[in-house]
Amino acid sequence: MISFLYIKNKIHDVAAEITSQNILLYFSILKVVIAVVILALFSLLMARNLQQPLDRLREASKKLSNGDFNVSVVKELKSNTREFNELAQDFDHMTQQIHSLAEKQRLLIRDVSHELRTPLARQNLVLHLLRKRVGENEQSLVTRLEDEAKELNHLISDI
Repeated sequence: MISFLYIKNKIHDVAAEITSQNILLYFSILKVVIAVVILALFSLLMARNLQQPLDRLREASKKLSNGDFNVSVVKELKSNTREFNELAQDFDHMTQQIHSLAEKQRLLIRDVSHELRTPLARQNLVLHLLRKRVGENEQSLVTRLEDEAKELNHLISDI
């Protein structure tokens, strides 16, 4: 009987130890799960906070690619993050530089087109006068020169 009580006490002690180990394991797992949930929520909020300025910057870059040089990322960004504000300022500076370069290119093309048309007009006048003075044998040569001048005029018009 004493051995029976001894075994019963041992079983009870082992069961209590297993139960306390299970409770410790349960609380440890619960701590990990809570930490993961808090970390996930924090990461989601942080990612959302970072994504909004990037979306505004993407919208501004699309406007710029469509030729809208009046876009101001600094005004649209509304961010509290210093790095995003610096990026917005750099983007606005880049927009101004691109606008300036595009305007200079447009003026250059206009000026080059004008400068090429003036000698071409004089050449056409000379060809017209030349047609009246050359003989029948050279008329085909003058016609060829006139065709080349017309082709140059079309190329300049395309510019």
